[in-house]
Amino acid sequence: MKFFRKYIIILAASISIFCSCEDFLEVGNQGKVDIPTIFADVPSMKATVNGMYSALFSFYDSQFSKYGDLTADMVDITKTNDSNYALFNFDLTRYDASGPVGFIWRKGYESIANANNIIDNVTSLLNKFPEEKNEINRCYAEALYTRAFCHFALNLVYAQNYSYTDDASHMGIPVITKPATVNDNPKRNTAKEVYVQVIADLKKAIQLFDLIDDVSSFYISSDAVKALLSRVYLYKGEWQNCIDISSELIADRDISYGDEYLNIFSLANNTNEVIFKFSGEDKGSTLYGTFHEGNVVCSDKFINLISKTISVNETNLAGDPVTNEYPDIRNNFIKAIESLKYSNKYEYSDGEQEIINPIVSRMSEIYFNRAEAYLSLETPNITLAKKDIAKLISRNYDLDPAKINISDDKTALLSLIDEQKSIEFFAEGHRFFDISRHHQNLVRDNKSNSSTKELTYPDYRYVLQISEKETNANRNIEQNPSSNK
Repeated sequence: MKFFRKYIIILAASISIFCSCEDFLEVGNQGKVDIPTIFADVPSMKATVNGMYSALFSFYDSQFSKYGDLTADMVDITKTNDSNYALFNFDLTRYDASGPVGFIWRKGYESIANANNIIDNVTSLLNKFPEEKNEINRCYAEALYTRAFCHFALNLVYAQNYSYTDDASHMGIPVITKPATVNDNPKRNTAKEVYVQVIADLKKAIQLFDLIDDVSSFYISSDAVKALLSRVYLYKGEWQNCIDISSELIADRDISYGDEYLNIFSLANNTNEVIFKFSGEDKGSTLYGTFHEGNVVCSDKFINLISKTISVNETNLAGDPVTNEYPDIRNNFIKAIESLKYSNKYEYSDGEQEIINPIVSRMSEIYFNRAEAYLSLETPNITLAKKDIAKLISRNYDLDPAKINISDDKTALLSLIDEQKSIEFFAEGHRFFDISRHHQNLVRDNKSNSSTKELTYPDYRYVLQISEKETNANRNIEQNPSSNK
């Protein structure tokens, strides 16, 4: 099938075969590198893994990470001619082949193709180089994570949330687990089938990583896999599994506090908080151009949330009762320029080169995941949920957890988690997916520059359409609706 033919060859950074997909289809065989040559030995496989990381960075940084914020309610765009405005205003259609509609699909499946080529060659390399088993299995595990991440991410963008139907039988995205062939014309799997494959890949990756030492937060690791699995279980509604895998992470590492927490977005900063982040060295970042002093600003809704203080009844040095107000330290992630406010999570630089290292997973998310899962059990565990929430709030407002008064009401606690996550992961790509999986309406400020100020769940615009270029090339791909009829 024409579109998937683009993904047959892996893109290996070290041997310079990052040619365009179209060029690859049109030129002759001269100068091409075949799969057996690329996977001739372990160093060659490791080079292809570097290429896989680069492709995954491009997928994540260029469009996917922005999607979760630009389609939600915590940002505004000041100018209608901004390149992100069509996505923000839900004006994109199936004809948007070069923008988010086509780009996210194309780059996601390129990364899946890279991962599949690595996975497909693991057995032969293990047979030829058994003494290098650990390095080969590391590559294998990294590829499994990449395949799982991209299937999961693509399903978030092009398919309705897992609980859209009671049995998740609604359309997901094509699950691709083998290197593509010319005649492949994959159909869309159900959402349930997508999640089954994602979870299987992540479980296998954990087994492989159990025998391998972790490197740094710039590389996929056992903890990175567990963090993604925690999110997958949460989105799927497998509450106890989410609690269990989150607890494994929490047993081994903590969140960051104070200055360490406020510096988690700086260069080469390894902390307990950051589980996995991309290295942006020698790479341009669209996140920088999007959120750093551009046209994407904090919405009034977000500013109202982050401006809230916590009132605590205390005594002063004289022993008199006083009420003190504690501000949110996450205001340090926001900067004001004249009357506008921006995220400063993506503004760090190295000399003249702007280097952005996007964070994919961090420990604050794991605590939020576990707290929500505790509350969502058939018999909610209010006590343990409150403990996790209090830990995060105490860090964010620089308070002793004992001084924090949190409701015992389940609905109020879930609302508190939703509010705190909106602040915590601002400009990190989570917000719209939380709105969708909670079956919430999207409600923007009345002052929003978007003409689409509200979507009532389940609106057809909760997912992107699939590029017409893809559906024309593969008639087995069923298009998403273009209206609420």
